[in-house]
Amino acid sequence: MAKRKFHMKQADMIGKDWMILSFRNYIDTGKSTYDLSDPIISGVCGDEIEYGKLFAYLFRRFGYPDRGWDDYKELVSYRLTTPHPGMVLRITPYVGNNSVITMDFMVEDKIFFAIEDYARRYRTAWGQRSLDFAEQRGLPEWMSEWVEIFNTEFREVFPDAHFADNWRQAVDFHFHFGEKGSRPYVLTDRVIQFRKSLHEDYAQVEPWPAYYMRPADVRDWNDDDPLKPFVPAAIQSLEDLRTPVGIRDESINAFGKIKSGRADVKASPSAGYPSGALGNTAAKEFAELHGLVLKLGKGNAKRGIKKVMSAMGVGVAG
Repeated sequence: MAKRKFHMKQADMIGKDWMILSFRNYIDTGKSTYDLSDPIISGVCGDEIEYGKLFAYLFRRFGYPDRGWDDYKELVSYRLTTPHPGMVLRITPYVGNNSVITMDFMVEDKIFFAIEDYARRYRTAWGQRSLDFAEQRGLPEWMSEWVEIFNTEFREVFPDAHFADNWRQAVDFHFHFGEKGSRPYVLTDRVIQFRKSLHEDYAQVEPWPAYYMRPADVRDWNDDDPLKPFVPAAIQSLEDLRTPVGIRDESINAFGKIKSGRADVKASPSAGYPSGALGNTAAKEFAELHGLVLKLGKGNAKRGIKKVMSAMGVGVAG
């Protein structure tokens, strides 16, 4: 049996922490950092996509969004699945039609940090060598005192901070704490100035490495690159926006009406039902009710509604 073609649906993002993944931040396209273009999104959808056609398609295919959005800044926003379980496609039709503002990807936080660590790996290694350099030329006399203060006083304030087994772990402190002139401020400022001076001094010995940017051609990427498996998944999900959905005897995709008239996916099950009526008149209250229904159904809306109807002594069709 042939494997079923991937088709997007609204994503369940509950229970995980998500972060924005912008491919253009990691790929060397030769363009300015101020250029609003993304090699993955633009490569599939172009630099512009008409927001009206896109919204009509999203609403017809996926129905009302499962998640809320910024009512002032955003027309609507959808979170959609991709072939990779750790990544979703977020689409927020932008009235300026810019595809990069309209679309972005989100990944689980642990995936994002792995991708960031890979891009910063040369700088991380440089930082470790700078600490070797500091140790060789002699540490300031206050360092042992700082390690003790870090493991006691500061870890009481920041309980998630790891215990520092050595001075290297204790100087991984990048911000001032407390009001200017206070003891905590003076202590943290001393560490910050130490790191700043060390960075400047060691840069004279070995230049500060550049942030790693991937080549434009994904085939030239290293096999161990954690970003690599997300490229084909991103492309496949964007291409799925060309999947036709029907309206009467016509069909549309994210880019507008298509000539073939062929529909590959069915319209949203909510099509034709006045499911937005309650939300239109009592949006906040209906959202709260929705949350209660999901809680009763342990995440399953149909099960939650059946429990509500059963408690009211009303039968549920189907």
